[in-house]
Amino acid sequence: MQYGVAAQEELRKESRQTFSLSANPRVEVLNINDQVTIQTYDADEAEVQIIRRANRKRDLKYHTVRIEHTPDCLVVKGTEDRA
Repeated sequence: MQYGVAAQEELRKESRQTFSLSANPRVEVLNINDQVTIQTYDADEAEVQIIRRANRKRDLKYHTVRIEHTPDCLVVKGTEDRA
């Protein structure tokens, strides 16, 4: 994962993961408050790239993205971890 500072002190955290999937998987995107782009191609895997942005470091810590994966399903969902 990478941390960086963009213009106007915006913080950014990026991650990338690859998952093996079946031929016709279900993909769900839940509770995400930013742009989501889904691209498909002829392969048995999916690459998920997540770029999170915030003005404060604590917002990056508390507002997280979780990925749930089975061969037939990929779920990407935003969560709040305030524990």
